[in-house]
Amino acid sequence: MHPLLTEDIKEMIDSLSLEGPSDEDGVWEKAMYLRAQRNRALILLGYAAALRASELANVQVTDFSFNQQGMEVHIEETKTSPRTVGVSFSKDVRYCAVRSLKKWTNSAEITSGPVFRRVFNSARIADREIDRRTVWRVIKGAAKDANVDKADEVGAHSVRRGHATQAVLSGVSLERLQKQLGHKDPATTSKYVRDARRMQEETSQDLGL
Repeated sequence: MHPLLTEDIKEMIDSLSLEGPSDEDGVWEKAMYLRAQRNRALILLGYAAALRASELANVQVTDFSFNQQGMEVHIEETKTSPRTVGVSFSKDVRYCAVRSLKKWTNSAEITSGPVFRRVFNSARIADREIDRRTVWRVIKGAAKDANVDKADEVGAHSVRRGHATQAVLSGVSLERLQKQLGHKDPATTSKYVRDARRMQEETSQDLGL
């Protein structure tokens, strides 16, 4: 699964149709706008919190606790132990997971239950959560629309893998990364570290070719 790094994520967000509908627009335009709001929040939350597709699909309104630095996200539906991770405000509001999440839930008038839901063409919001396949389609579709590198190899896990890769390249410690990813075994986290550092540490660059 190809990791999506920060610049990829920004390009994906920039490819979304986030301009609000005008008074003359109909329900189709409103539905498209709501989907774009949902997709931005989903992509940014998945990347910032390093969530799995199933965790994104099942996250609930009550899982979020907002504070002066951003928010904490409690992940109950997970294949490992439940965990709580922090997500800080971003410097650029366009790419802020915290603000985007609030924008989506306010626009969709979601005050309880699942956060990420289907948006019908009538602009009606479903009562139930989306599934993992929808998470996959949203992320892969945005990657293709943005023409990011290796978009054909992108999937739902690319945001989580990308978080780990970008964090390693930025000098984040193994201990901090293991906690954010929710890995019980540090060896699992170490694999992400090895993959991220491979191109930094390879020796062909020192051969004078």
